[in-house]
Amino acid sequence: MGLIDRTRFAPESIHGLPGKPLPDLGFGTPRVEGKLYQSIAVVIPTYNRWDCLSATLDALLAQDRSPDEVIVVDDGSTDDTGSSLQAWGREHACPFRFATLRQENAGPARARNVGVEHARSDLIAFLGDDTIPEPDWVGLHLKMQNDLGEGCAVVGYTGWDTTTVHVTPFLRYINGRGAQFKYDLMEDGQDVPFDCFYTSNLSLPRNYLLAEPFNPVFRQAGWEDVDVGYRLVRRGMRIVYNASARTRHRHATTMESFMQRQFNVGRMCPQILELHPEMGAKRDFEDTPALRCFIGFGYFARLFLPVVRSLDYQRVPLPRMVYLFYLGWYYVRGLMSARRDISANQA
Repeated sequence: MGLIDRTRFAPESIHGLPGKPLPDLGFGTPRVEGKLYQSIAVVIPTYNRWDCLSATLDALLAQDRSPDEVIVVDDGSTDDTGSSLQAWGREHACPFRFATLRQENAGPARARNVGVEHARSDLIAFLGDDTIPEPDWVGLHLKMQNDLGEGCAVVGYTGWDTTTVHVTPFLRYINGRGAQFKYDLMEDGQDVPFDCFYTSNLSLPRNYLLAEPFNPVFRQAGWEDVDVGYRLVRRGMRIVYNASARTRHRHATTMESFMQRQFNVGRMCPQILELHPEMGAKRDFEDTPALRCFIGFGYFARLFLPVVRSLDYQRVPLPRMVYLFYLGWYYVRGLMSARRDISANQA
């Protein structure tokens, strides 16, 4: 299958990749004892999801160890998010500095950069507007950052919010095996690859992001965090998994909606390959007979999707290969669609 093989880019293999020399950020350098991280800012990009965002903000009020700052960047919402944020700030006596910023709709990458630039804290912690932290979330991120003894990224566990999401075998699969997250393949306390840079639940030193900000060329979610994780790991940063730092993902997701997401991620794939061509070989995406056969068979297999979706909704588990096939088919269709657009523009 012509998918990017991210397994080739484990941390130990990335550091030797060729590239322009980069300034030293002190990755891997132990801090002087007593020079610990003292402050942490939570940055949340949002767009038209006040119902979820309000629950996330309420959960930040209930933290055992309050964040020092909470910065929400409204990515040009067209609903009442802006006014609701202002009202929420007035109605609550926040134990943290609460800031709301707004930009014209440009995507979560640019929104996170705006939040990082506005922050004053040593550490940045990212949440999605729909990822609700458990009460010990801030404290666990801060503790692990200091316990590690060097500047790192710490990624926590994001599970489904079972009180609001109908969790099916397919949703468990994409959360554990890599299509969305790959928590089933990660070990608590261990280093993980660059594509585990999950901004739904992540902390790292602010100065790292000032040196390697998100690339605003990514106007949709999907590759923008992988791109930053890749660049930072190339420069020597570790990403360490903390399974205890948990958030609950309150995002209404179905097999149908996630397949459309896969198509969109495939369409954006040429953007990251243009930035990092070493991630994929050209032959992976050539119009070969095998690829045409795969796509053609997928159109036939799509006839069975209503049955597959119905079984999944009834929580009937299906073989992993069924999920993998459809995920791959939608991804490749998106990629081929983008390639056709590129060829047409070049003609």
